[in-house]
Formats: sequence, structure tokens, C-alpha cells
Amino acid sequence: MKCVVERGYVSPKHSVNTMVKNIVDIVAGGIMFWMFGYGIAFGKDGNSFIGGGNFFFDPSKAQPYKQTYLYINWIFHFAFASTAITIVSGSIAGRMKMSGYIAWAFIAPLFYSLVAHWQWSEEGWLSKMGFADFAGCGPVHI
Repeated sequence: MKCVVERGYVSPKHSVNTMVKNIVDIVAGGIMFWMFGYGIAFGKDGNSFIGGGNFFFDPSKAQPYKQTYLYINWIFHFAFASTAITIVSGSIAGRMKMSGYIAWAFIAPLFYSLVAHWQWSEEGWLSKMGFADFAGCGPVHI
């Protein structure tokens, strides 16, 4: 739905570019979130500012009863991370080269992951202070 709305705001010559950007959000953002994002957000080897460990997300290393939870949690936070990328997508529609946007889409999940660690990880500094944001607007929009 979002790509249709974006398409309505750009000139016809930018419509294909706009649709491709939405695919890039999922692919490039998904790769980065799989590689490093989830580990930064929920890795247990970090500190209150940044998580560490659990890079290259692989729940098959966990106990069988925890694997389903880990998959669900990864997909849930991947959806938030890709949403954070698309906020910029709408504002630069028809104004940015695709190569620059791919670089942005690849790096952006790291920003989401950092703030998600602060808020949702047990070790996060906002979590320790009692900060409550159940819907995720903080990590997505910051």
C-alpha cells in the first residue's frame, strides 16, 4: 500500500524507481538486520548502550523450545527496521540516485537496532530506567 501512495506523489518517470526502492528496503535492510541489526539490538555481550553477539542471526543454535520465539521476534523487529527505512523513502522520492538509496537502506537498520536495544533489551539504558514504549514509535522514528 505504501508504494502505491508514494507512486501517486511522483512524476511518471520516477514511478519504477519508487517501486524498486520499496523492494530495496526489504532486501538490503533485511540483509543488514540479519547480519548485525538483531545482534546490536538483542545481543547479550554488549552494554547498556549497544548489544553485542548473536550476529548473523541463527536460532538453530538455541534450544528447540526457544527457536520459534526467536524467529517470531526476529521477524517482528525486522518489520520495524524496514518501516524505519521507508520513512526516508517517501521523502526522497524522485530526488536521489538509486546507488545512494541502496547504501542508506543497508545502513539504516543499524540506527533502528541501536535505539531498539536501549528500549527493549533487558540491558538497555532506557529499559533500566523504566521507559515504556510498547508500540515501537521511539526506535522507528528516532
